[in-house]
Amino acid sequence: ALAYHRGVELSVLSMPGYGTTLAVKVVLAFVSFALAGVHGFVAARASRSMSRVLGIIGAGVSLAVVFLAASLVL
Repeated sequence: ALAYHRGVELSVLSMPGYGTTLAVKVVLAFVSFALAGVHGFVAARASRSMSRVLGIIGAGVSLAVVFLAASLVL
């Protein structure tokens, strides 16, 4: 809603530079959400080591999303 309010539309995602960075950020955000869900499921039902690995990977992906968001602002 915030992006739409600022005039960002789906056609922007195909633009080189800003659009590509935004598209990668959106995809990584969804990957981060999926990893968080899988991490929670594995933490409740499976081994601690697998849960830890998923948590670390998820944190790395989330950090990448933050860096991409910062690069879009600057």
